[in-house]
Amino acid sequence: MKKKVNSVNMALEILNCYDPEKMLLGITELSIKLGVSKSTVHRLVTTMEKQGYLEQDPDSRKYKLGLSILRLSEIIMKNYDIRTIASPIMQRLRDYTEESVHLNVVSYAQKARVCIAKQESHHDLRYVIELGQYLPLHVGASGKILLANLDEQHIISALENIPDNDKQKIFSDLEKIRAQGYCISYGERIPGASSISCAIKNRSDKLIAGLTVSGPSMRLTEEKVKEYLEPVKNAAAEISRQAGY
Repeated sequence: MKKKVNSVNMALEILNCYDPEKMLLGITELSIKLGVSKSTVHRLVTTMEKQGYLEQDPDSRKYKLGLSILRLSEIIMKNYDIRTIASPIMQRLRDYTEESVHLNVVSYAQKARVCIAKQESHHDLRYVIELGQYLPLHVGASGKILLANLDEQHIISALENIPDNDKQKIFSDLEKIRAQGYCISYGERIPGASSISCAIKNRSDKLIAGLTVSGPSMRLTEEKVKEYLEPVKNAAAEISRQAGY
C-alpha cells in the first residue's frame, strides 16, 4: 500500500513539473528535477501515458500533458461556472465603485482562499490580486467572509497553526461577520487597503464564493465603504440568486 501511495505522490510531482515555460520534458530532465532514477521516472511516465495524462511528442521524444488533464480541467471549470454568472455583475459593481472587484473561493487542500475572477479598477493606483494566488483565510475581509461561512471543522483546521490568543479574536470576528452578513477590513492584510466582502451561497445555503470590493484606503474611505456596502451586498445576493439560491 505504501509503495502505491509513493507512486501516486511521484506521479503528481511529475505533473507539477510542467508550467507554461516548460511544456515538454524528457525522462532525464524529470529525473533531475525529482531526484529519482531514470528507470523510476520512465516506469511512471509510461503508466501516465497509457492513462492519457502524458503524451510523447513524436519529434523531440519528450513528454507533454495529455488530454486526460484537459478532461479534468473541463470538470473543474464547470464547478466554477459561478464565474460566468458573476462576471457581468462584477463589472457593473466595478464601474459603480470604480474599485477592483474580485471573486474568491476556498481551497480546502491549501487551507487558503484563491481568486478565480476579477474586474480591476481603471485607476492607476488600484488593488491588484493575481488569479490563482493562494492567500490566508484568517486575515482581511476577503478571507474572513469565507472562513465565517465554513463549518466548524474546516474553521478549526484552517486555524490550526494560529496562536491561541489570536484565535480568540478571530472567532469573535467570525461571529460578528455571521451576524451582520458582511465583512469590512482596513489595512488588515495590506497596509493602506480597504475591503468590503459578502458571501455568495447556493440553494442549500452553502458557501460558494466571496465577493469583494477593494481599493486604496485614501480613496475607499470609511464614508465610501458605507456608501458601497449595500451595492456589494446586492451584487452578492444577485449572484447567489442566479446560482439558484
